Amino acid sequence: MVDGQKEPYDVEEGDAMEEWNVIEKKIKKEKQNLTLERRWIRAQMKTMVRIEKSSILKMTAMMADGQVTKCSVQLGSTECGYCMIRFMKEIMEEGIEVSVKDNFRDGKVEYTTDDINEIREEWSEFVTGFIS
Repeated sequence: MVDGQKEPYDVEEGDAMEEWNVIEKKIKKEKQNLTLERRWIRAQMKTMVRIEKSSILKMTAMMADGQVTKCSVQLGSTECGYCMIRFMKEIMEEGIEVSVKDNFRDGKVEYTTDDINEIREEWSEFVTGFIS
């Protein structure tokens, strides 16, 4: 050493440790920021998927509602099974193409009481024959 000057290789240990600690803290902070960014991006993606799924379900429900309102409807709350049986009978007798043309049109079509009574009679005859 000349006149109290430090040589380049003469670094005090305290200064080096402080610098090293500062560098470690910066690296740790950057890693935390990256993980927070990743978590934020993952949360955004999950939210987008959830919204998309609900949109698809709503759209499907709207399409289904549009189709259901165009087919024949029941008269009251207790005739649902008879309406379904009548509809299945029409499909079996006439074929699916004819049944679709007759039942799926612009407006609502209701089965009459006579149609429901006819199905009730046929169903009771079938069940009676099955039991006997």
